[in-house]
Amino acid sequence: MYGSGRAVRKVDVQSPKKEEKTKKAPVRKTKSKKEDMQEITIDGEKIEFKEGALHKQLKTPKGYTFKKAELEKMKKVENGDSFDFLGKKRKMTPLLKKRVNFALVLMKGSKK
Repeated sequence: MYGSGRAVRKVDVQSPKKEEKTKKAPVRKTKSKKEDMQEITIDGEKIEFKEGALHKQLKTPKGYTFKKAELEKMKKVENGDSFDFLGKKRKMTPLLKKRVNFALVLMKGSKK
């Protein structure tokens, strides 16, 4: 009823595999890391930094001017702790801490 008792094997009938052309992702035109970097000399030492990185990380407009008191308050926050900045909760990270400290150094250096 169900067949002749022979085992039936399923075979995919396809043409032999040709080299499949894969679509490449479009190349993004981004700035290289060197183009983003600014250079400053402090005490005879050249330091490279990303201009506007603190603004971008804290999501403030580029025209916003940080007050020294705000930065001092952020500097006291421990890594991993949350703090309020401009009415929004933020989390202190090691990178944010470095950027806040660097901003304070630049502020102190500009008054000399």
